[in-house]
Amino acid sequence: MTMLENILTNIVSDMIFLLLSVLTACLVLILPQRRKLLRFFGIKEQKRMVVYISNLQIRPSSSSTQVVASGTMAPVSYSTPGGAFGIDDTLCSYTGNAVVFSEIMAANQYRDLFNFFIPSLSDKSNLLGTILFSDVKVATFISPKINENIESYGAIIALGSPGYNAVSSYIERELQSQVTFSDENDKFQVEGIPSFADLNYGFVERVFDKVNNRTCFYIAGLFEESTIRASQYLIAQWKNLQKRHGHDKPFVIVLKFDTMNKNNWTLVLER
Repeated sequence: MTMLENILTNIVSDMIFLLLSVLTACLVLILPQRRKLLRFFGIKEQKRMVVYISNLQIRPSSSSTQVVASGTMAPVSYSTPGGAFGIDDTLCSYTGNAVVFSEIMAANQYRDLFNFFIPSLSDKSNLLGTILFSDVKVATFISPKINENIESYGAIIALGSPGYNAVSSYIERELQSQVTFSDENDKFQVEGIPSFADLNYGFVERVFDKVNNRTCFYIAGLFEESTIRASQYLIAQWKNLQKRHGHDKPFVIVLKFDTMNKNNWTLVLER
């Protein structure tokens, strides 16, 4: 009987500790900062955010074909590039959609941003240390091909250029974005500023979809790494951006990233 009483006492003690920790964390630490976080990213009643990642189309390369070139009688061989390369660098037969792995990892970081653990519980017990609270649904979708398939509610984040992400194109054309990519996706321009063509440039933009009453973030760079680092900048710096731009003002940030040190970046433009 004494052993049973001890077990029950420990359980009750853990539950009381859990409740007190939740109340303390919510009142003192979590709720004020969380309110700012949700307002900054435009998380409203739906408690939902969708991260749209690039949609790559992999097509097979055509076999070599012989044709008669204009003005000659000799056949000329040509082939259409395409296909997917395997881990051994050989051309494989896969065709269809593909995604950028680093963009998936970046999308997961937004999910982690909106999840939180109760502080200091990990030192109390293994059971309590694994409790996770999440009241925001962060979904990751591959870019649709047409605007009609873009969700019309909840905050959205578009990763990548319009060449690979229809949501980025939608933001540029429909939501008065200050940033536009060239047709070749090899440079981008901010209104009134000469184009950025260096691969180390990336940007973060917040715009508002007034028709659907939601907040949209547009994050891209001129190659994969600059897109990811711009996304990481937003996650790391949202508190400072919230202080400067609040929760209801559009902004655009252009960054140049250090190729030698991934932790270094230079703020090139902010408005």
